[in-house]
Amino acid sequence: MKQKRFVSRVVSLIFLMSVLSMGNLFAQKAPKESPASDFKYDLNEAGDGIVIQAYLGKGGDVVIPSKIEGYPVVGLKLEILYNFDISPITSLIFPDTVTFIEFAEGASGTLTNNKLKKLVLPKNLKIIGDELFGGAVNLTELVLPENLEEIGVGAFTEIGCDTKTGIKSIVFPKKLKKIGGLAFYVGKNIQSITIPESVEYIGGQAFGLCENLVSVTMPKKQIEYGGDAFIDCPKLTLKERKKIKDTGYTGGF
Repeated sequence: MKQKRFVSRVVSLIFLMSVLSMGNLFAQKAPKESPASDFKYDLNEAGDGIVIQAYLGKGGDVVIPSKIEGYPVVGLKLEILYNFDISPITSLIFPDTVTFIEFAEGASGTLTNNKLKKLVLPKNLKIIGDELFGGAVNLTELVLPENLEEIGVGAFTEIGCDTKTGIKSIVFPKKLKKIGGLAFYVGKNIQSITIPESVEYIGGQAFGLCENLVSVTMPKKQIEYGGDAFIDCPKLTLKERKKIKDTGYTGGF
């Protein structure tokens, strides 16, 4: 009996140590925030949050900090691109404190380059601006904001098109209302998309040249289209095309 109790205690101890080890393993996987010195920043107009104006680092895995000098990082308003588009950034992760990403007056461009493989956007971001992440040709992982409402023109053009492991499936957030023209143009690896009932507008060539697109989940209602949103998607079967046409689409495939 004593031997059985001893064995039972040993097994319990081993199990407990395994659980603790797993906990430590997961804790270690939490991404380390990039130092404040990697960014140019200032207080917002209200004086209660940080707005990042430029990236000054050397690339690699970039994790934008949730706080700088004790203030929450609330957004990006880029004066000029600096290194966001030319540094070899391989992953870009935003904290959920960020609610806007935009360019200052007179500035424009894209936040990505051909090295970026992972992009995690903040859950409270409502608008992804025009061409903001276009040209991320090696992107293999994309996390869209939970509260996203609008995707701008050309926002993800050529997404993952230069790699066989590029984005294959996109499930759009349930609050999304608008997908701009050319948004996912030349998304060569995209095989399936799920568009929620909330979507009201899809722009011209939004999914144009998504040559491997084979499956679509569409809203059960009429949608406004800005043109041939699904042009040059040759692998869509008649059944899948009917799903799209049932939403009011009259363009080509």
